[in-house]
This record gives sequence, C-alpha cells and structure tokens, in this order.
Amino acid sequence: MKKVLWFIWDFKVAGGGERFVIEGVKSLIKLGIRCKIVVVDLQRFEYFDESLDLQQIKIPTYLRKKPFAFLFTLISLKQIIKDFAPSMILTQDIRGYVLIFLSTIFSKVKGSIIDFGQMYQFDNQVIHSSAYKKKTEIIKKTVEDLGEKISENKRKNLLKFVVNELKGLLLYLSFKNSENIFTLSEKVQKEDIILYNKKSIVLKGAYDDSIFELKDNGKLKSKLKLDSKIIILSIGRLIKNKRVDLLIEAMKFIKVDNVVLMIGGKGAEFENLNKLVKEKKLEEKVKFLGFIPEEELLNYYLSCDVFTTMDHADFDITTYLALGLGKKVVWPKVMEIDDNLKQLDYIFPTLPEPEQIAKAFTLALSKEKNEMSDEERKTLEKYTWDNCFYNIYKVIK
Repeated sequence: MKKVLWFIWDFKVAGGGERFVIEGVKSLIKLGIRCKIVVVDLQRFEYFDESLDLQQIKIPTYLRKKPFAFLFTLISLKQIIKDFAPSMILTQDIRGYVLIFLSTIFSKVKGSIIDFGQMYQFDNQVIHSSAYKKKTEIIKKTVEDLGEKISENKRKNLLKFVVNELKGLLLYLSFKNSENIFTLSEKVQKEDIILYNKKSIVLKGAYDDSIFELKDNGKLKSKLKLDSKIIILSIGRLIKNKRVDLLIEAMKFIKVDNVVLMIGGKGAEFENLNKLVKEKKLEEKVKFLGFIPEEELLNYYLSCDVFTTMDHADFDITTYLALGLGKKVVWPKVMEIDDNLKQLDYIFPTLPEPEQIAKAFTLALSKEKNEMSDEERKTLEKYTWDNCFYNIYKVIK
C-alpha cells in the first residue's frame, strides 16, 4: 500500500491551509492511500475525527526555545519517517520545508512541497537574501503590475543578516532538493521556474461535489433581519494580510441603497477594524458576524448577493467556494483567473484600492445572475477536492 506522511508545523486556526490538509487526507484515503498527519503545535482537535492517523510531536517545556525546539522536532521527525516509511512526504509551511529537507538528506524519499505562494505576500526578508535577491528583482515587476508590493529590504545588524542568509539558503535548498512541488496557481508555478528552475504541479480545490445541489432557503436572512438588504459577504481570519480594512473603506463610496457588508471571522485585527467602522460612521453599512461555526458556514455563502475578499493571495478557497455556489465574486487582481473560469461573467477583479473596490462592487451588484448552467457546473466541477488531490495521487502511483 502506498503511504503519505503530511507534516504541518502548527494547526492553531480554522484557515485555508488547515482545511487543505484535512480535505487532502480524506481524498487520498478514498483513493486507497494510507495517510499520517504529523503536527507540532496542535490546538484545533475538533478538526480531526478518530479515523485519521494523527501524531503530534510534543516538545518538552524545557526545549521550547527556538533552536532546541527545531532540533528536537528534526530528530523526532526523522524517526517518524523511518518508522512509517512513506511513499511521499508532503509539507506546506516554511519550517516544514526546511525540516523535511534536513530530515531526508540521506533518504531515498525526498520531501514534496506544497507551495502556497507566500514568498512575496508577507513581510518576508528571505527574498532579499543572497539565495533569492537577483531573482526577486525579476518577480518584483510582475507583482507590481498587479497593483501589489513586495516587502522592502530592511537594514539588519550582523547577526540578523547572517540568520537571514542562513534561512534563505536552507529554504532555497529545500525547494531545489524536493521530489515534487505542488502549488495553487500558474502564477506561482512561473515563480518556481524562475526561482528554482523546477516546474510545479498546479492543484486547485475548494469544495465537495455535493455543493451544487444546495439552494438558499432565505431563513438566514430573516434570522439576521436582513430581508430587505443586499448582502456583500467576506469570510476569513481578521488579520492584516486579508486587508479587510480596504473592504470597509470601499463602503464609503457605495451609492447603491440597502447594501450591507457582512464580515465573518475573528482575529487580531478585529479591534482596529471595528474602530475604523465607527470612525467612518459606517455602522449601518458594515456588520461583524464573528466566528461562524462550520455547520452554518454554507448558509451564509448562500444568503449573500456578492462574495468578496481582498486577501493578498493568488488563490483563495473562500472565493472558489462562493463560485461553486453560483455567487458573484469580487477579488483582487493578484488572484489568478484560470482559463477555465474566464467564460464566467460573474468574477470581478479589481485593484486593492477602496474606490476601485467600490466600483467593482457596484458593477457586480448591477450584473444579473442567472441560475448556473450545465456548462458552468461542468467547469466548476473541476475544482472539487477529489479532482484537486487526484493530481497528487497520480504522482504517488
């Protein structure tokens, strides 16, 4: 039997990366692959049912400082890999890339990387290290053409400079020595060719095929006392990278009556976002929903007229989920539109600027949305979880 070990450093939030692991393992198990999930920092036990093989690397309290925790995890991981003897090792975060690289240097099976394309989306100083800086200049123009910016090269003292150089070198070697690279967009696939001279395999998935049978029954709108409102919905963690503040600012420029922006999720930016709503006197136009339980999530999607995100990402599960439910979607230009999706006339890309977002909202709201056609459904069926992870299965077998 073929076996997959899937390593993730932390499982602390209900985010897209965490969902990707769970759905990936479930799909591969259905295809006859034995899977083991290995995690270090585990805080969301409710995501795992007893049928999943889950192993936590528990770092002793006295070893939790960074260098010792890393070394302890490396030693533990090497033993787990030896005992489990996987056919493929998957990992999807920077610490995971390096740990799997170091733990498999002398192994026949090397790590396979899931590249979420976040090298140029966060304040990431590694892109200015010697291993990356020349190629960063090539990628910088592409990023800026999409209305985005990469992090500036900050001045560093000697110690920080050396640490950043080491991080850059280890990350680069992790990619160069990987068995496979999987990514979520053709944009990042092109970046991987520039950075590592390796062609990655594109994966895209966001929902089960049962989603196409769901219909809005109107009960949620009544429960929220929003029957007369036009709903723009955004769901995600309230963190800076999601740029929810731009969505709130955009509501100042909306001239359409009875429109309300509903924001689902919680996170570190809630207080700042709530303060912004009050400062702009947008209490009637912007409502916070807080954390939405998993069992209620799809009802919120179904109840909205337009779904939106300004997440600085090339792929976002929430937007594809909205498309699968037949919703109009406003997203930033940095987010890739597959050739398959270009036939859909209810995706509205925009620059991440409040006035431009407001124009995209207005255009989306004015667009009449018909029932999903058979042709549209056939297109969107390509983005089910099972179709997504079948691409990994083809490599394993």
